[in-house]
Amino acid sequence: MPTEGSYLVPSGLVETQSEVRSSRFLAAVSLAATKADAQIFVNHQRKKYPEASHHCFGFRVGPPQSTMCIGCSDDGEPHSSAGRPILDVLIHSGFGDIVCVVTRWFGGTKLGRGGLVRAYGEATQGALAAAVPVEKVDWIEASLNLEYAQAEVFSREVAGLRVEKLEEQYGATVQMKIRFARSEHHRLGQRLRQLTRGAATLWVDD
Repeated sequence: MPTEGSYLVPSGLVETQSEVRSSRFLAAVSLAATKADAQIFVNHQRKKYPEASHHCFGFRVGPPQSTMCIGCSDDGEPHSSAGRPILDVLIHSGFGDIVCVVTRWFGGTKLGRGGLVRAYGEATQGALAAAVPVEKVDWIEASLNLEYAQAEVFSREVAGLRVEKLEEQYGATVQMKIRFARSEHHRLGQRLRQLTRGAATLWVDD
């Protein structure tokens, strides 16, 4: 199970195969941290199996609870009979940053829309069952300026939180660049305001 401020992603490429009424389905799941990553993987599968009838896919970028960056394609199959079933399985999988391409070799027997929905959904489920989950922390990067004494106290107090120092520069003040788990954002900002009596705030980097 992921800890607070993190989520599960697939560790790498997994491919599984199934057959439905002479049509062969190959489901491939991989990590996709961006929409561009997902498209690159889709193109890779198309080039890998150019003789296949269809390369249908779904992807979801971001944590499992987010649907801000999702997409799917039926790639010539009847509308919503392939891409949507793939995406629906991904959305309910508990994985984030994930893409699945289901490649089909037509076996000569039409499956009908209902049969296609089941076949693509089950193929996706099979690949997800074989995927190895790893934990990914949802990091935020920020910058802050602190007095020397404040910097010392701050460093000591955040030792037990998911906070990492990326850079430190020493001048009239300590300029610090950090990254922290998104779950720590409120607690970290609140402690910083208390420590500096409101003089310092977190400047989240774009």
